[in-house]
Amino acid sequence: MMEVESMSILDSTNAQLTVIEQQIGTVKLKLEKKREDLRRMKLAQEQLIGVRNDYNSKKDICLEPDFTIKTFYGRNANEFNSFRENELKASFVSISNNKTMDVIAKMMEKINDLQNEITVLETRRSLLEGRRLTLISTRNEVDK
Repeated sequence: MMEVESMSILDSTNAQLTVIEQQIGTVKLKLEKKREDLRRMKLAQEQLIGVRNDYNSKKDICLEPDFTIKTFYGRNANEFNSFRENELKASFVSISNNKTMDVIAKMMEKINDLQNEITVLETRRSLLEGRRLTLISTRNEVDK
């Protein structure tokens, strides 16, 4: 009778171990994917910041060429220069500052979300591995 009960416990423990090991494998795959997503998101954010900085360094280009009395005359030159200084340059700066900052902020949110998901998955993996060790210990005790 005791031997049948031991076999039943052993079978149950082995079945639970199989399920736990599958869950550990699934969590490890998800962790790997999230870590890769995080790496790629950080890289994309760095690249966007670099592009924004390059873009900002070129803002004076929108004011070129400079017009003089010899190249552009009178009221039209003044109106065009005013347009470049007040509207074109402002739009140029706005694109860089407003639009890219919104995107960078959203990327930072996603990075934080990914980091939180990784923490949850690591905790889940640790719990599963602890349960796995307990089951192995139980199996070893029953198997004696």
